[in-house]
Amino acid sequence: MILTSEEVKQNLEMLPGWEYEEKMLSKEFQFEDFLDAFNFLNELVPYFESLNHHPDVHLSYGKIKFELQTHSAGDEVTDLDIEVAQEIETRYDTRG
Repeated sequence: MILTSEEVKQNLEMLPGWEYEEKMLSKEFQFEDFLDAFNFLNELVPYFESLNHHPDVHLSYGKIKFELQTHSAGDEVTDLDIEVAQEIETRYDTRG
């Protein structure tokens, strides 16, 4: 389901640090080094595949930036993007 701008903003209250610009959710996460960032991304791949929902990912030394929008919904933010952002947050917060 495509979300209105207001619905996106309401959901962002539960997603600290995520931004909503140009019909896209995004957030940059910090890591110890490239390998730490790569391993985190690798752990998420099966989850993304299970949903058939794949964020745009920018990986660099010690950083990952995720960009979420649903291409099959006309590049709009949907409830699935919120779900994926929540999962990324949960896994980032609970990683060892």
